[in-house]
Amino acid sequence: MSSILEISLPAVEPVDPVAELTPFLKQPAGTPDGVLIKTLGIAARRQLEDMLGLTLANRNFCQYEDGFPFFPYFQSPYAPLFGAAFPFYFGYGPIASYPYPAIGGLQNQMVSPFEKRLLRTPVTAVQKILYVNTNGGTTQLTAGVDFVVDYSSQPGRLTPLPGQRWPVGIVGVNTVQIFFSAGYQATSQQFVIEPAVWEEELQVPQCAYIIDANDNLWVQTTAGTQTTGTARPDFEAAAVGATISGDGSCNWKNYGPCVGPWVANQALQQPTIIFDANNNLQLLNVAELTTAATAPTWATARGVTSSDNSISGAWLCLGPNQPGAQNPPNEITSYTGDIGIPEQFKIGIMMLAAHWYYNREPVTMGNAGSVPFGLEAIIQSNRVMDFGPLS
Repeated sequence: MSSILEISLPAVEPVDPVAELTPFLKQPAGTPDGVLIKTLGIAARRQLEDMLGLTLANRNFCQYEDGFPFFPYFQSPYAPLFGAAFPFYFGYGPIASYPYPAIGGLQNQMVSPFEKRLLRTPVTAVQKILYVNTNGGTTQLTAGVDFVVDYSSQPGRLTPLPGQRWPVGIVGVNTVQIFFSAGYQATSQQFVIEPAVWEEELQVPQCAYIIDANDNLWVQTTAGTQTTGTARPDFEAAAVGATISGDGSCNWKNYGPCVGPWVANQALQQPTIIFDANNNLQLLNVAELTTAATAPTWATARGVTSSDNSISGAWLCLGPNQPGAQNPPNEITSYTGDIGIPEQFKIGIMMLAAHWYYNREPVTMGNAGSVPFGLEAIIQSNRVMDFGPLS
């Protein structure tokens, strides 16, 4: 069974209640209905999300599963006939694209029987998966290292690494938790997912990082956006704390591996890198620090600092927590696009809010009708119709 909880509110609504919705309602700036108009905008956005099957405002979710997908008919009495290794599992070795492999009952019309679909779309980030292992403890999986994320499909999909399966864990109520972000941004915004690996003549802004084969994070320290050279430096031969200069116009410093999540009341000293509740990497920006009892309000933009335990600028944001080299290196891990909310959805939110603002009674006089190319047309032409299995 699959279930989902919203674990954060949107930082920004797709329709600004003051700059966009109030003029649309033909109300003056500073109207006494300002609070009502803001509430109507949020309610209209949520109503359209339910009707469209899309997430119109970007925020964080946790999807709960009772276990990982396993091989179809794994528990059937015929399973021993197939052998313990299931040698015909789709994913071991290449499959010819033509002619297309035969689809049988076991495959259930899917190339991979281990696919897991996320219940909110469009997916913009998968922070982690937590699952209960066979020892009763909790184990974390990282996207791009332990499993594959398909950001291009709606709904987004998760699968094991090519040629592998999900780990063995406990089957029980909500023993698997998938933490991810989904939804559009209020304005046009580039959507970039790429591994943190060195590439020739790569554009690297200050405070961006790459991860070497030793899992050490190398931060680009020169101001502005710089370009790497044509030959990869020997990052792996350098110790933590070392610097490398002359990589094109880039200069690098080795800050060691990420040590894990932020923990309250913990004594730290440089160099230390953690990941925050938003799954952004944060670099300790002071020599020593004892963390506060409650988590800071984390900066989310690269190069911006956060305070901790009343220490100003204690942490420096390095951007999203990205994996290093793909493991194994035969999967798609880079995605680039635009996740600004489509304009017709903004119009739909404003139209629905206007309807609620001017029609506050659940009754109508005369014959009811609809306006062509109105709200219903926007919903019907963009609704996500997916009848595939969700669990």
